[in-house]
Amino acid sequence: MNHSVINYNDWTNNIDEWNQLVTNATAECKFHNIETGSTNIAETENSYPTTTQILFELSIAHHMFSALRMDDLVWNHISIRKTKTTKDFYVTPFPIIFEDITPKELLNSSISENDNDNTTGTIIHSAIYNARPDVYAIVHLHSPAIMAISCLKNGLDFLIQDSGAFYNQVAYHKWQGMSDDFAEQEILEEDFKNIKHHTLIMENHGACTVGKTIGEAWTRMYNLEKICKLQLEVMKATGGNRDLMIIPSNDILIHTAKQYDQFPNNCGVSEWPALVKWWSKRQLRHAPAPWNVSKL
Repeated sequence: MNHSVINYNDWTNNIDEWNQLVTNATAECKFHNIETGSTNIAETENSYPTTTQILFELSIAHHMFSALRMDDLVWNHISIRKTKTTKDFYVTPFPIIFEDITPKELLNSSISENDNDNTTGTIIHSAIYNARPDVYAIVHLHSPAIMAISCLKNGLDFLIQDSGAFYNQVAYHKWQGMSDDFAEQEILEEDFKNIKHHTLIMENHGACTVGKTIGEAWTRMYNLEKICKLQLEVMKATGGNRDLMIIPSNDILIHTAKQYDQFPNNCGVSEWPALVKWWSKRQLRHAPAPWNVSKL
């Protein structure tokens, strides 16, 4: 894929226009997350976001991971299906760092099922979308904390309250080397086909989180990063001696997982609109209106 260098002089500096775009996008974002009272926002025919909304939220998702230093230069990727039923999707353009990604680049980074231009993105994301028709958005990262946990034989430990949301909902995928071989897709599909799983730990590599919305997948990855960091801190504090750790019982973890599943403001429902608002204010302070989605 060919990507032009970003020239921010090409983007609007109209604060009023930007404020209106932010207001509309935030309202639409909120609608898509809480309309049905659950995270299953794509159950109704009219609930899937518009192209403008998709590009806006996908851009913000990249910038917020960059702000939290969870990105990895020009690597890692986030995607969302173009529509509920298609296998075509928008994905992180390569090679652009997360902080520089705008809707314009994303508009030109569409991948179809048989597209080979973005090999890694095609292999990982196409495999998941193919195996999981219930999935609409995917985040794939390899932060140091997540990679560290992916190297442990026992994988993810469920030690803190937030980890209850992941209990019995994590799948594992053995390292196949760099994801540049389309033969890996069949293995990925097999490893992540269970609709109860919303997180995939890719051993010696990183992880994927999925959701019905960008906000759900994003928030889930943020929480995964947090519990991975906490697990490493606990291991460091105890020297890895599990006798010194307070390990939650299976019963309490099952109970907590059920609480998270039944919680009305589940993953991303409350957080994502608040994050969009935070990012929008931050953008106005530091670089007024670098994007004009309406003119794409």
